[in-house]
Amino acid sequence: MSLVIRLFALLFAVTAAAETSLLSNFTIRRWGVEDGLPESRVVAVEQGGDGYLWCATPNYLLRFDGVQFTKMPARQLTQPPRAAVTNLPTEVTADSVTATMTEADGTLWVGTMHGVYRWQAGAWSDLTPRDGVFPCDARCFALDRENNVWIGTSGGLLRLRRKRVTTLRSGLSVSSESVTALVADSPSSFHVGLAGLGLLAGAPGALRPAQVGTLRADTTVSSLLRGGDGTLWIGTQGDGLWRRRPDGDVSLVRLKERGGMMGRGISALLEDRNGRLWVGTWRGLMQVNDAGALVPVSYRVGEMKSAEKPLDMVHSLLEDRTGAVWVAYQDFGLVCFRPENRVERFQQKDGLPDGAILVLHEDSAGVLWIGTTRGLARWRGTERHRFTTANGLADDVILQILEDDAGDLWIGTRRGLMRVRKSEFEEIIAGRKTVMAARQLGLEAGMADEECTGRLGARAAKTVCGRLWFPTMDGIVVVDPKKIPGPPDPPRVYVEEIHANDGLMPWRGGDLRLPMGMREVEIFFTAPVFTAPERAHFKFQLEGHDTDWSRASTDRSVRYSRLAAGTYRFRVMARDRDSAWSEPTPPLTLIVPPFFWETAWFIWVATITTLALVIVIVRLYYRRRGMRELLALEHANVLERERARIARDIHDEVGAGLTEVAMLSELAHQDEAHPVQLREHLDGIFRRAHAMIQSLNEIVWAINPVNDTLESLLSYIADFAQEFLGAANLACRLELPPDPPPLAISSGMRHHLCLAVKEVLHNTVKHAGATEVHLSVTLAGRELTLAIRDNGRGFPAEAVSGPEAGRDGLTNLRARLLEVRGRLLQENVPGGGSRTVLSVAIPTDATGMEDAR
Repeated sequence: MSLVIRLFALLFAVTAAAETSLLSNFTIRRWGVEDGLPESRVVAVEQGGDGYLWCATPNYLLRFDGVQFTKMPARQLTQPPRAAVTNLPTEVTADSVTATMTEADGTLWVGTMHGVYRWQAGAWSDLTPRDGVFPCDARCFALDRENNVWIGTSGGLLRLRRKRVTTLRSGLSVSSESVTALVADSPSSFHVGLAGLGLLAGAPGALRPAQVGTLRADTTVSSLLRGGDGTLWIGTQGDGLWRRRPDGDVSLVRLKERGGMMGRGISALLEDRNGRLWVGTWRGLMQVNDAGALVPVSYRVGEMKSAEKPLDMVHSLLEDRTGAVWVAYQDFGLVCFRPENRVERFQQKDGLPDGAILVLHEDSAGVLWIGTTRGLARWRGTERHRFTTANGLADDVILQILEDDAGDLWIGTRRGLMRVRKSEFEEIIAGRKTVMAARQLGLEAGMADEECTGRLGARAAKTVCGRLWFPTMDGIVVVDPKKIPGPPDPPRVYVEEIHANDGLMPWRGGDLRLPMGMREVEIFFTAPVFTAPERAHFKFQLEGHDTDWSRASTDRSVRYSRLAAGTYRFRVMARDRDSAWSEPTPPLTLIVPPFFWETAWFIWVATITTLALVIVIVRLYYRRRGMRELLALEHANVLERERARIARDIHDEVGAGLTEVAMLSELAHQDEAHPVQLREHLDGIFRRAHAMIQSLNEIVWAINPVNDTLESLLSYIADFAQEFLGAANLACRLELPPDPPPLAISSGMRHHLCLAVKEVLHNTVKHAGATEVHLSVTLAGRELTLAIRDNGRGFPAEAVSGPEAGRDGLTNLRARLLEVRGRLLQENVPGGGSRTVLSVAIPTDATGMEDAR
């Protein structure tokens, strides 16, 4: 009998412990060796004044910021003395107690070799290996500033966080229970639709299937509404709209006109102040008429009739305080039915986000809040504003919107719930903030699944006691806003390490001067956040490089590449996902030393040198430009003089010849009766005409640019000498360079040299009495020498240096050579004859005699 009693007592104790498990009040998270712990056994834990959590294992002291464990120099952690425990649970013995902790409100925590026990309000609750999440023994306790309980065990470090919400499940499904519809008749009476499980009713924690006429038990109820007369309207995914009257009568609402699928899929329900029932379906908007049948709502928007628009799904219905009914479509936008029978349509151009509208809510101030797949829109009068994740929202897909008794906005998303004070939106609109401070509740707050439902018509509800009820993908989440603490204090931020060129810098605070040549810097920072460390956000600024603060991100490091030499100041701030932004850290001064070419003295020297070089280049440029202009003027002058020379030659040679021909022609007319004189005059005309032709040929040859070469000059002189001396019956011997170089000679120089040679040959034929003339040409560099030698009687002494030296022939010859800066040498040759030497330097520029000057 005693054995039976003991077994019963043990069973009762186990059952009681199970019913009072700490898992019903806390969420649990564990960090082990796979998360960076060097050893799994944690023997001491405490939170330091710097906000870090300090953990001791048998061989290491570790500093923890919520993300990373850092090994630190050994020091002693101060553990509170173990409290005396006299009323232990029956299954715990005194010798198995390993640690204790007492909270300010008197709550006692007891760690044993077999689990953790909490004494509160005269009852024990526990967390033991039978819960499937606890590693067995508890070695130490710590309570952080966020009121989280930390437990060191042989299996790692555990964090117990008090649940802020309660998740209620029916227990009818082994897998998750997706809530598709919800209506709260009272705090203790609910009707709930679960995906594939029909309609449930009862107290929130004791929901049971509700029989609704012939409605199938596996139907998905997609929308619920309690009418003003007590009628429960039940919309389904594919089985139409059902009505259950207060007397229990259940009936299916029929379509007025049979055929089609318009009334089969119900997505939203609304009863307006006039008692009309608006029904949103998968393919448009309908109403229940006075006869109790479903009829499509006909309306005109501008030039478009409702019958002409695409059949579009209605996601949400809302009646505002003015009596206007708002209809949110999947793609058609937002349509408003005004009480004065006026219909308006709003689209993206009117301030709507470009995503689908999922939920509508009017707050106590008459502001319209629009939840979409692209953020949250706020319409107040004609003001249109949109808020997204860039402004601090947990997600851009807004599924639920409620307002609590304090006027705060509660937003259901795919990533949990958010509570935002309306003043935060005002701060962003005014430009005083870019990211709002919001309280976010997710898995660590007690939600079984962070994703709220709402696409099928499930809407959040608020009961008269002020509690909020949110449908999720796994049960109903209950929130009591009065019990949700305010936002925590902003976290403290620390710069932990600085790397330069991927190497760790020996930095222990204060200024840091980088070694020469290191220009790539990576700064690591952190903030001890333990509620949801992966969602802590940081903003940073490197003054001297960044013009403004960076955008908020979860990154805990920043890399700067190719920093210029100079002094920089780095600051960083952080925020928990529920807190405001912290104050920026004290500036970290970062000094990047310059290369020698970046120093002030080098820059001054380089600047002066560059200026001097620029001045020299400018002067050279203007000098060369002036020289080019001068050469151009000289060239123009040469051309002008050449034209004058050609005109003079034509006048002297051709003009005089034509005058002589005219005179001889006149004489020939007078001598027609004297044949001998006539023949002489005609011969004179022929000779003179032939001489003029030769003169013209010489002029044309001289001015033709094709002949501006040394080879052309020598060929012309040789041809003339042979022809002229042959006509005078004198032997001509030529000695010319066999392969003259391609030197350019201007027309002026060629003209004067040719005339000079002709003058010498004429004098030789006329006065020398010679029988042979030797013409030789030599070229030494650019020095051209023409030597003309005859075997005649030679020059009289007075012709070379005496009074005869100034006669016209020699004077013209010297004048021509002077034009080209040439030299004349006349001498008698021993043994008989004379020698005339003409020498001239060929200029490098073929502009002629002006260049030669």
